[in-house]
Amino acid sequence: MANYVVPDIKIAKEVKNALGTLGSATEDKDFWGFVKGLPSMIVQEGILQSLAFMKAKKDKKYHQVFNAFNSYAGDLLNIRDNNFNLIKYLIDQSIELEKYMYLENQMLQYAMWFKRIGLALYAPEDCK
Repeated sequence: MANYVVPDIKIAKEVKNALGTLGSATEDKDFWGFVKGLPSMIVQEGILQSLAFMKAKKDKKYHQVFNAFNSYAGDLLNIRDNNFNLIKYLIDQSIELEKYMYLENQMLQYAMWFKRIGLALYAPEDCK
């Protein structure tokens, strides 16, 4: 039998690994409020503004979330550059609307997994 990974399981593993790097940040109620609202933020503001919000925050945990989204997007776009930055990519590249919409939809799915896995495995009870 061929090695086949179900796409949802692959995303869930990537999200679990990303969340595992957050350490004590997972005890922060404000952080979980952000994670809970992340899918809605992407729907309302778009992926570019949502990423810019994460990157603009001074707190390291938001940068780690940005890095997780950035890495996943790089994989989706088959970009293997350690200096890849999705914000710069979206601003500097003239990507077709169809590709942008696909990427935004995939980032929304990733945000939903981030929320679900995070709340199920990492969030304190009073944050759920």
